[in-house]
Amino acid sequence: MVPAWRELADVDDPRGDDHGPTGHYTYPLAPGWRDHHPADIEHVHAWGAGGALRIALRMHDVVSQWNPPQGFDHVAFTIAVELPGATGGSRVLPLQHAPLPGDMRWHYRLRANGWSLASFNATGASDDNEGQAGGPAPDIRVDQPNRTVTFTLPAGALGDRASLAGARLYVTTWDYDGGYRALAPRAQPGAFGGGDGARDPLVMDATDVIVLH
Repeated sequence: MVPAWRELADVDDPRGDDHGPTGHYTYPLAPGWRDHHPADIEHVHAWGAGGALRIALRMHDVVSQWNPPQGFDHVAFTIAVELPGATGGSRVLPLQHAPLPGDMRWHYRLRANGWSLASFNATGASDDNEGQAGGPAPDIRVDQPNRTVTFTLPAGALGDRASLAGARLYVTTWDYDGGYRALAPRAQPGAFGGGDGARDPLVMDATDVIVLH
C-alpha cells in the first residue's frame, strides 16, 4: 500500500525579493521576464509519502510563452535536498557559483526548466561538475491559473527511505538555456544584469533552508 501524503512544510517566501543575493540583479530586458517576474517564489508547500517528496512552488507568475513541453518557461528551478543521517554531500550548487546556506549539504539535486529535467546525487559534484546523474525521474505538474509548479520526487531518487522527517530543502531560481543563463553587469535581451557571470551567484530568488517535519 502506498503511504498517504502528509504535510512536511508550509512556508511563505517574501514577495518581490527576486533581485539576487546582492539585491541589485535585474531580469533580462525581454518583457517575458520584466513584466512577469517569473523567478519570484512566494510560497513552498511540501508533503511526504514514505520516502517520496512532493514540492509545490507558488510563484509571482507562471509563464509559458514559448510553448515549453513542461508547461513553464522564463525560469529554471534548482532544488537541493539534504537527506537526514546521510554522509557526504556537497556544499556548492554546481554551475551557479553559489554555496548552500549555513552548514547544509545536498545529497539530491534537481534542475528543471521548460525543456530539460535532470537530477543528480552529490558524487563528484563541484562548482563546475553537476555530480552523478540518474535515478528515477521526477514528475512535474503546472497549475498556471494558481501560479504553481509542483515536483514529485519518487522515493527511489531519495534513497528509498521510510520517512523524510529531518530532511532539509533549499530552492533557487534563475533561467537555463543550454546552461544557466548569462549574468552581465548590465541586463541584455537574453542575460540577467547586475553582476559578473564568471564569479557571482546565478540565483535570482532563494528560499530559506526548510526543515521537513
